[in-house]
Amino acid sequence: MEHKKYFLSEISEIKKIEKNIEEMVFMARETPEQVFKQPYEFYLFNHWDWMMSKEGWESLQHLLKSSNDEAAVVAVLNPHPFEDHFKKYKHSNWARIPAYFTSEQYKDIVNYGPDEDEIESICQYSRSVIWVSPSQDWIIYGDWEWEICIFACRSSQLADSMKLKDWITVEDTLLKDWLSMVIINNKVSKRIWSEFQNNYKWNI
Repeated sequence: MEHKKYFLSEISEIKKIEKNIEEMVFMARETPEQVFKQPYEFYLFNHWDWMMSKEGWESLQHLLKSSNDEAAVVAVLNPHPFEDHFKKYKHSNWARIPAYFTSEQYKDIVNYGPDEDEIESICQYSRSVIWVSPSQDWIIYGDWEWEICIFACRSSQLADSMKLKDWITVEDTLLKDWLSMVIINNKVSKRIWSEFQNNYKWNI
């Protein structure tokens, strides 16, 4: 598979997608702050590595089918694509992934590094990543430092269907376990836990 052709290289196209992304997320914020803009009201969590896996791709295919989108854009927000990656490789670290991809093709893209250097891949060379639908019906925000991904959508029915695919709510104690694993003393402070709870509970 020719991986490079799936990575965006036209600056005008990247700018257009970036404008759409800015309508969906607060670009300068980081979790546990609220990174999503309204009207996203339903939130679910999963693990960073899980989103890069076969099961993560199956979830994305489910979402693409539900929103009638032909492809998802996977975009590295931090570091910004123009700061380093674009200058070095003449294309961004933003990829358009068609819904018909197999899980192996998906994993090839998120693990692809120019010049066969996987350190520069989406999976490894990023602090924050988003998976976004052109329809803007849903979005997933990945935070490498917390090793979590947060799914957001407008529809409670879609959120309920994602619960059947291994996604959990902010009330699930498993989330606290995930967060504690990346903290030196393995203890999530009350302040941080409260922020997650307040920002990502369902608005119903």
